[in-house]
Amino acid sequence: MKTRAEWDAARIKLIEECARLDDELDWSLALHFGRDAEHVLTLSQNVIWRVPVDTKLDLLTEALERAHLIDEVPVLVPALRSIFRIRNLLAHSVTIEHSATVAKLRTVNRGKLKVEKIDATSLQHAVRNAAACRFHFDRVEGRIGSTEAWGRLYGFDH
Repeated sequence: MKTRAEWDAARIKLIEECARLDDELDWSLALHFGRDAEHVLTLSQNVIWRVPVDTKLDLLTEALERAHLIDEVPVLVPALRSIFRIRNLLAHSVTIEHSATVAKLRTVNRGKLKVEKIDATSLQHAVRNAAACRFHFDRVEGRIGSTEAWGRLYGFDH
């Protein structure tokens, strides 16, 4: 990435992908923990979005294990942790310098000014991994919780 515009475009792309992933994560957890369609909607709209992402990822691991799906998507949770860590860095920092391969970011963490570096390869890899994570969510969505609730939510009444 040679220009600031290219860095900014990659940053925006990752933040947008993470917004989609966060929605998928919330929906998967609501499907897993909801007893029926009404509970799933209540959890999705009023509860799960309030939970910190690290806690949601712990809950996702638990849900995937309970549903015996963890072996189908073994890299999903570790990839999400990495992607969200990069997203948080990008969302809460200012680019102070960049080259074709590295950007320096100024951030404040718990009141302390820090300068972090991110390389272009890591950022591009995170964007690609985010797309792969959406694919993994698609693989488990209908099976992570009640298939009856999932079917009702998608109009497949029994």
